[in-house]
Amino acid sequence: MAGLLNYFGRIPENDNITVHPILLQKGGTKLALYGMSNVRDERLFRTFRDGKVKFLRPAERVKEWFNLMLVHQNQCVKSLTSCTCFSLTKLWCSYGHSQTNYLPENFLQEFLDVIIWGHEHECLITPRRNPEMGFDVIQPGSSIATSLAEGEAVPKHIGILSITGREYKMEPIRLKTVRPFAIREIKLSDVKELKTVARKNSNRTEVTAYLMECVNELIDQARAEWLEAQDGESVTEKDVPLPLVRIRVSLDS
Repeated sequence: MAGLLNYFGRIPENDNITVHPILLQKGGTKLALYGMSNVRDERLFRTFRDGKVKFLRPAERVKEWFNLMLVHQNQCVKSLTSCTCFSLTKLWCSYGHSQTNYLPENFLQEFLDVIIWGHEHECLITPRRNPEMGFDVIQPGSSIATSLAEGEAVPKHIGILSITGREYKMEPIRLKTVRPFAIREIKLSDVKELKTVARKNSNRTEVTAYLMECVNELIDQARAEWLEAQDGESVTEKDVPLPLVRIRVSLDS
């Protein structure tokens, strides 16, 4: 309403989608910017599967354009060489999405050069090649931890994407003020000092003491990593935000 945002990629009809590029040119660099607003994943999966998603391309000098697409959907991040998440026979992908509850990368177009993937929170700022489709995928992730999940413990980054002609580079920038977060999974039966304690009925005191020690170790680890990320900034121990810590505890291996 204030005129401060340009909203592109709006999907007025979920079952019949035409993706229009925004065409930008600076000097000899031509950018075709594609955007697709979030659609409920099951519906978007069916729309792609049924061939009802169409991508428009520039009318002139089509091979000179750098094609960049932004999507905001569930994603499967395992590489195609080690995962079959992109076939219709896969029931669950690495994030637990069901067979149709995510957008397979091979539903997109081979002419695209880079996909910027939103919605997923794990920071995977380094471009990842999709060998089947021939484009790169960049997943910036969330700027803060919004849940105590393993993917949220990865250092948070933003990136500056520079495009020159048909080439690009991504400059990652570590976010320095994010609240530190550390996570650990502990199987009590694998802990040497607890092997004879784990299965005792009256082991609460020993186990609690061990877990408190682990929590303190994780707090120290999170604080040290936060200070290291400041990269020369004039900060002290007092400036470190209160860390987030999560320990998952199980009895058996």
